Amino acid sequence: MTTCIPTNYKIEVSTASDLSITTDFGSTSKPGTRWGYGSPPMPATQYHWRVAPYADGVLGPYSEIWTFYTDPICTSGSLVAPDPLFPYEGQEFWYEVPTYEWDYPDLSCTPEDYHLQVSSSYDFSTLALDIREANTSPFWLPEFTLEDCGFYYWRVAAYVGGTDGPFSPPISFEMNKLGTCALPACTDPLDIPQPVLISPGVYEIVDTVLPVLEWNNPGPCDPEGYAVRLSVDYDFSDSSLFGGTGSIATSWIPGTDLELNTQYLWKIAGGVGTTMGDFSSQRSFFTGPECASLAEVVAPERYAPVDGAVLDTLVGYSALPTRGTWMHP
Repeated sequence: MTTCIPTNYKIEVSTASDLSITTDFGSTSKPGTRWGYGSPPMPATQYHWRVAPYADGVLGPYSEIWTFYTDPICTSGSLVAPDPLFPYEGQEFWYEVPTYEWDYPDLSCTPEDYHLQVSSSYDFSTLALDIREANTSPFWLPEFTLEDCGFYYWRVAAYVGGTDGPFSPPISFEMNKLGTCALPACTDPLDIPQPVLISPGVYEIVDTVLPVLEWNNPGPCDPEGYAVRLSVDYDFSDSSLFGGTGSIATSWIPGTDLELNTQYLWKIAGGVGTTMGDFSSQRSFFTGPECASLAEVVAPERYAPVDGAVLDTLVGYSALPTRGTWMHP
């Protein structure tokens, strides 16, 4: 119970849970304990707020941060799967307790709650962590310790009125608190994991002719090495830039300078002996520099379908792909 009345109050409102981004703030001119927005807040948004007293022009201690939401709340039938952000695929955790972060892609409404699951199995048949609570923040730090050197998957779903929406796709990560964990070596070619490409990103323009290609191994075992396919051709018919790691390293640099202003395709596969596992999906990147003006841009070089082709398939890619594709000349 206070023993005096402050001269006035300071109020902060933010969309960030730690109020690191202040979206609105103000103060009362008198010791009144009510304050209103100068303009309407955004719809379907989660806000965080706190208040502190002034006395003799000096700011006092802030209250705890509380949360409120603006309408509309999503209906159970309109829920969509959240977009997982962190841990990302193949993330190796050196922390005692992992954090989890995601985005809710439908900006027209706010979910009422979220349901977070962590499992050591891809099908989530067993659960190491299962939290379902009224917490609409897309950033959670559960006070739950996972087994060191354990390999896990996580997913999250929004829910309203006790009904879950669709879960996000499973994302794998590994606990390595002491930095001493190692995956067992792959012995069965059927166990060779399909690599997950990291960098360069999709259609990224790199500023070097010797880019570092990086990928993740999602486990559950380490291949003896990796095969690298790097080419200027969609079908990888030009194999002059092919290579390999010869080790469990998950990065590789071309043995020769790449051409400037050129589009490259790359993909990776793990191997045991002379047996290779499935290649990752292929990804494209460009060597720079990026065009600075329209005057520098030239017409693309069409790749498929070829002029006058008769397509014999309605979906996907084949010898005569139905999708228009082209290369940067």
